[in-house]
Amino acid sequence: MFTSKDKDGAATKTGEKMSQAKELLKVRLASALSQASIAQRLLSQRYGSAYLITSISLSIVSFSLSYVLISAGVDVASLLDKARGA
Repeated sequence: MFTSKDKDGAATKTGEKMSQAKELLKVRLASALSQASIAQRLLSQRYGSAYLITSISLSIVSFSLSYVLISAGVDVASLLDKARGA
């Protein structure tokens, strides 16, 4: 396999570095997933299904409205600037 030199000039195998990088990626991914699941549990315990239904519905309406306006040629950026300034 290929070799490379680390900071000390010692030859190391690229395969070893790849396995270390993969292991680090797994640890970080597991950490991110655990944080996301904790947040999801807190939200579901505190607000329950009403929060999920409301937020998902508002997201669908918002994305759909944005898509329709943009596909119709409306300058959504200036529309949002006007709404923010009002």
